[in-house]
Amino acid sequence: MKPVGNIPLPNWLHSPTTQALLTCIPNASETIRFVGGCVRNTLLNLPVKDIDLATTYLPQDILKFVKDKGFKAVPIGLEHGSMLVIVDSQIFEITTLRKDLETFGRHARVAFTDDWLEDAKRRDFTINSFYLSTGGELYDPWNGLQDLQQKVIKFIGKPEERVQEDYLRILRFFRFLAYFGNENLDLPSYDACKKFSSFLKYLPIERIQKELFILCSSPDPVFAIQKMYEAQIFDPLFKATLSFNKILLERLIYFETKYLNSIILNPLRRMYMINIVLGLLPLGAQNPFKLSKEEQNYIKTLEMLLDQQSTSDAILLYRYPIHIVVDSRLIDAALNNNSLKLDHLIKYLKTWKKPTFPLQGKDLLHLGIPEGIQIGQYLHEIEDWWINNSFLPNHADCLHEINRRLNESFSNIS
Repeated sequence: MKPVGNIPLPNWLHSPTTQALLTCIPNASETIRFVGGCVRNTLLNLPVKDIDLATTYLPQDILKFVKDKGFKAVPIGLEHGSMLVIVDSQIFEITTLRKDLETFGRHARVAFTDDWLEDAKRRDFTINSFYLSTGGELYDPWNGLQDLQQKVIKFIGKPEERVQEDYLRILRFFRFLAYFGNENLDLPSYDACKKFSSFLKYLPIERIQKELFILCSSPDPVFAIQKMYEAQIFDPLFKATLSFNKILLERLIYFETKYLNSIILNPLRRMYMINIVLGLLPLGAQNPFKLSKEEQNYIKTLEMLLDQQSTSDAILLYRYPIHIVVDSRLIDAALNNNSLKLDHLIKYLKTWKKPTFPLQGKDLLHLGIPEGIQIGQYLHEIEDWWINNSFLPNHADCLHEINRRLNESFSNIS
């Protein structure tokens, strides 16, 4: 396999941690190449998070090299040639070149090889099959550069065969379409995904959920999600009659872009909207996913806030996490095509500071209220009164109100 050219060494390659790893591997310029997403993202001038390497060395050799240098090595599948190597805080994944002898889902029976092209054949998409030498030589065995420039997501080899090797590749196709593609579909690849979409029901929901959430975190997944709907990708997951209201999702992303500065997108917010876009019940009521306790609480709170759109911003921000309040206003704006409440909230947040409730439990103890559940009940009642009075009553006002209520209670008893 011959290089197609050279590129300037990226910062992550000549960083101290990467160079420290390379110095412990004999003849690294010939035996090591960086592969996959780190090379693709470098070509696109995108941030690189995960650094993967391919090598002609056997796993036990790499294990010895890195341990002799004092680096931590974590085998994650030595029978498949893979391990993690940790240098300082940077994690590298190193995998021996291999070729598939037999495939079954995400697993395969492999044979190690020293043939770079054989290793390239087993990769999924042309844009993921780049190799980069330690000196900056770029290898592109499947014309991935052209596909990257044209934003085409294309399987390596025969699409139907590649999909049947691992049905998760269906979701990966649409994930990469969302991040790196456009409306210029590679029809053989798309048709293969559509043909075998029903087989997604055999995949663990955790793997499906992970792919969908990554897809939903892309800057603009609307086209990819629309093509998923048309290819009936969602049918095995939700098991319901679906529709597709594209404009609702477009509105949400428009308002996100207009009002949010954060580059970190919330996939749960988008999955909640996608349920509605597909004509389903809200995510909390019709949820095929295995959500964490934190994610379940997010959905529960979001639905509660969507039913409280007439409540003032001040009260919502005091009672609930800011990001969920913002998300509820975003979704409401998209559903109703009206961003007045969202616009007000964003402006209000620029100067808002969370008020501090003036009373504490010790204040009630000083009034002679015994320790126990009554303390919490009275605090909760007075806090509600303080909130309903626009957070204006001070410490003395709150004490006066609690005394008034106590006197009123004693009068009723007598």
